[in-house]
Amino acid sequence: MMRWRALDDVLLHDLPLSLPCWMPIMDTRLIQLLVCPVCKGSLQRTTDGAHLLCMADRLAFPIRDGIPVMLEGEALPLDEHDQPITGATTGQEL
Repeated sequence: MMRWRALDDVLLHDLPLSLPCWMPIMDTRLIQLLVCPVCKGSLQRTTDGAHLLCMADRLAFPIRDGIPVMLEGEALPLDEHDQPITGATTGQEL
């Protein structure tokens, strides 16, 4: 038990302060099991890993803290370049 406690203490103290540096990326095999909640079609991960894209419905589902948010109400529409349209993209709030 002491060995695990010491290991936990070291790990907690060695973590970087910025989340993206140490936050685990969701396993590709798990993403392949997910489907679009609207059309049940396949999904693609964006290059930055922040969204899962349904090209059939032109929707982007966010990945927050490594967990895909597969709710239709949370999905963002895609622009003509297949990028999620956010308030920062359009310059206005959605």
